[in-house]
Amino acid sequence: MPQDWFNLRHVAQELQQLQGAKINRITQANKDEVIFYTYKNTVKKLIVSANASLCRISFTDAERENPAVAYNFCMLLRKHLSSGVITDVEIVEYERIIKITVVSRDELLNQSEKVLYCEIMGKYSNLILTENGKVLGAMHTANNDISCVRPLIIGMEYKIPPMQDKMLPKEKPFKDLMLDYISDGYVDKNGGEYVFKNFIGFAYPTAEAIWQTIVTALNKGESKKDAVNKGFDFIYSDSIQPTIYYEDGKPIDYSAVNYGYGESYNTTLSEVIDGLYNYKENASRIREKKNKLLSGVNGAIKRNGKKMQLISEKEEECKNAEENKLFGELILTYAYMIKGGESVDLYDYVSNKTVRIKLDKSLTATENAALYFKRYKKEKRTMEAVAVQKKEVAELLNYYKTLVSEIELAEDLSDLNAIEEELKEEGLIKNTTVKKNKNSITSSRIYNIDGFIVKVGRNNIENDRITEKANKNDLWLHVKEYHSAHVLICADNKAVPPSVLKTGAEICAYYSKCRYGSKTEVDYTKRKNLKKPPKSKPGTFLYTDYNTIIVNPDAHRELLVSDIK
Repeated sequence: MPQDWFNLRHVAQELQQLQGAKINRITQANKDEVIFYTYKNTVKKLIVSANASLCRISFTDAERENPAVAYNFCMLLRKHLSSGVITDVEIVEYERIIKITVVSRDELLNQSEKVLYCEIMGKYSNLILTENGKVLGAMHTANNDISCVRPLIIGMEYKIPPMQDKMLPKEKPFKDLMLDYISDGYVDKNGGEYVFKNFIGFAYPTAEAIWQTIVTALNKGESKKDAVNKGFDFIYSDSIQPTIYYEDGKPIDYSAVNYGYGESYNTTLSEVIDGLYNYKENASRIREKKNKLLSGVNGAIKRNGKKMQLISEKEEECKNAEENKLFGELILTYAYMIKGGESVDLYDYVSNKTVRIKLDKSLTATENAALYFKRYKKEKRTMEAVAVQKKEVAELLNYYKTLVSEIELAEDLSDLNAIEEELKEEGLIKNTTVKKNKNSITSSRIYNIDGFIVKVGRNNIENDRITEKANKNDLWLHVKEYHSAHVLICADNKAVPPSVLKTGAEICAYYSKCRYGSKTEVDYTKRKNLKKPPKSKPGTFLYTDYNTIIVNPDAHRELLVSDIK
């Protein structure tokens, strides 16, 4: 991430419009993030995050839900900065630290100046409030990696982090070193790495952009001196071109100017940063919720997997039930010739072979037969009970696999929230909220395909609901032999055109485990041909009189109208 001095300098310049703004409100939604509500002609929200992977400082439009009990650091900020006026916002030279100066009054109306240091430094990110150079408090105070170098103890002097063993990119050292580098014939070598290793204040992508600026000038025939001057001017130029960098269509990074391979926007730097980090935060929340839900389902799969193992062991123990019945019958048949002993060889006319049967020599032939029949009956009862248990556990495991598929395919928090409600209903995760009406738990996706309303379930409960409420002549779709969303094409007693059927099938294939494949088989039939087995799990239906269409998965988001209840 190029959250380096080069980019943060431009961020600080944009934040200088806060000079003269009053701090009306301070909130802290989590342990890593503070939002300042400021007013100067208009309300502006300043967000500062010290999250290791999401650290940033910018204006924001994001809304956060406040915790029931405020964090101690938030209370400290409110005490010292509430109703204060921001007098300056500046970058600490060549550091990833933005310094915000605030003048405020205490309860005795005594005026004082406080400085908030916003350290945007990856896993070392922090917010530190100071007065007269002394630490008043910090968001993170127990960082073992740096505590011995600069302890953040209340009352102690605030110190800038130790500088790296690199040169400052000031005019003379930068131009001299780069001219020497070029003069030695290193134009085709990795100059970006050379800039990165020798000068402080640049992430590697920024260093590479500086080098490419020099190389571009050289390729145009400009002198070495002029080319190096352009590289230096690139560093200290105040012009910006807010840019986002994408990977597989997803935003991954930003810079204040375009490094040559990003997408630039005609907007403020804060808007670009806010959009990027809101996306990242949302993606992080989705990952966290997916992990939470998968943990609940995988726990159930593990428990039932153990049950299935025990059932298999029981089946193994009872596999000789029919043999015990045969032994009892043979002993009764030949009882007249059995004179005791520990075993006897008897001829079985059914299998046409002689079998050896163990005997209890203390018992008569009839008693030995009764013992074998008793074992047979016990094992038979066990097998019958185990068969029922095995069917129930197998159905549960199959149901849990559909839940895993739903969670993995979920694209946003609304999808996951719908699945979460289903898991709560099934007791797979703890329900800490008031129980809701089952019919108001989730919402389906609704499409308009050439005038036909098409409903797509988000989870098994919603699949049940839209299917059970469908008209008997509505068209129902499901991916063949794989878990998928239930798709209902509301026919309204009209014939469904092939184009509508194909589009509906493509949507069905997309919301299935076949999403990333091709040539997916989708079954379709009228709603009247479906039957839900008694006591079956949500989303389970049997269907007959169906046809199959082969399509490629496609979300068709351009046809998505809204979510409906």
